[in-house]
Amino acid sequence: MVDFSGTKWPYVSFGGPRFTPLFYKVTGSVKGGTAEYHPFPPASKGFLYFHRKPGRESNIFSGEIRFRVVVNSSDSEFSADKLFADGHDLLDLSGLAPWRIHMVNLFVSKAYEPIRDLLVHQGFITSEQVSQGKRVVSETGWTRAPAQERILENMTDEFVLSFPPGRITLTFPRSDAIAQYFLSPWMGLYEKGLSDGSQSEPRQYHGNAIVRFELARVPLRKGGNEHIAMVLRVLRLPSPDRQGNPDGIPFHLPDGGELLQSSPGFVRGFKLKSASKHLPPSALEVLERKYLPRNSL
Repeated sequence: MVDFSGTKWPYVSFGGPRFTPLFYKVTGSVKGGTAEYHPFPPASKGFLYFHRKPGRESNIFSGEIRFRVVVNSSDSEFSADKLFADGHDLLDLSGLAPWRIHMVNLFVSKAYEPIRDLLVHQGFITSEQVSQGKRVVSETGWTRAPAQERILENMTDEFVLSFPPGRITLTFPRSDAIAQYFLSPWMGLYEKGLSDGSQSEPRQYHGNAIVRFELARVPLRKGGNEHIAMVLRVLRLPSPDRQGNPDGIPFHLPDGGELLQSSPGFVRGFKLKSASKHLPPSALEVLERKYLPRNSL
């Protein structure tokens, strides 16, 4: 069991002679000299563990390291299984998703080699998979670890997005390649004006949100016909005290979430033909299987 409470870059031994630095969150630019290292939250006492969603074992880049916060850490009578069951995953800085070190970054960053070696020793991955992963990283020219919160193993995975967004880079790892997809930043989340006139103009949301790709029938231009398009649905927002709205007024989602818009009242849709040029072939197939039959699009 380890205690990261309040630390910015604790060094951890994973069984070898090397110590590995871990970070809770780094914002700004390291090269530009504006980096800010955010400390682990208070009560970050527990243990690191490997998590992989069922059915994704065939993807050598699937899985991640998480931190399980232990609630009754002082009670020695509890077994490790009991402590795990009673605990909870440490959340990232957004407060919406588990803190993690994704498998992609275990391959891209040399600093994480001891963690990867331990996963081999414990049987989570094989030496052959490590060799294959190194080859993929080398062939695709990866030198910098991608943003943890926007690595999607599956096109239907939820991820964290900040609003208003800047340039959005998504990373899609497969056993034979690691692809990236760039989304236009011209979209936002808007709250409709109130019927009583107390709020006449739509408010734009500022802060983090959990979003997910879907397929829906939407017009791709104002006044145009509806087409099947890829859209982003906002599923969850942080608690009001963690939102960043300039007016300080909490932002609320309707039941079922809200589709992102290019302007108030107009859904931002992405053409499937254009998206297929940049996304892995299987990505859109996953969306079609999930949404086309259900919605009869």
